[in-house]
Amino acid sequence: MSARLLEKIALLESINPSNSYAGFVKLERLRDLAIAAGPATTRRGRPPGIPTNGNAVKRYRGALSQEDFAAKCAVSVDTIQRAEKNGSLSETKLCAIAIGISKHTGHHITSEDLKKPQK
Repeated sequence: MSARLLEKIALLESINPSNSYAGFVKLERLRDLAIAAGPATTRRGRPPGIPTNGNAVKRYRGALSQEDFAAKCAVSVDTIQRAEKNGSLSETKLCAIAIGISKHTGHHITSEDLKKPQK
């Protein structure tokens, strides 16, 4: 479970359910959501990343070197390399790359444009 969800559960558990039916219902609903969501992290403890569309990242990078492109996007070269190899990135990194591309090309790009298409 995520730390934020655990905090919410702890807060709701501090409410005496016998005195607050609404608190009890919220607590039960949060527990159900946590169970349905499954583990919030991978074995390493990181949240699972979002698969990227490496070809799209390469296309938007154009003739820029990976180093120059990474500097424009305010991310590391490793992040650009991982994105171009269809690796997984966090939503934050995808947004940073999309903002860098938007500034570089003048076209509005969102993180959705950089995600691997769902099958």
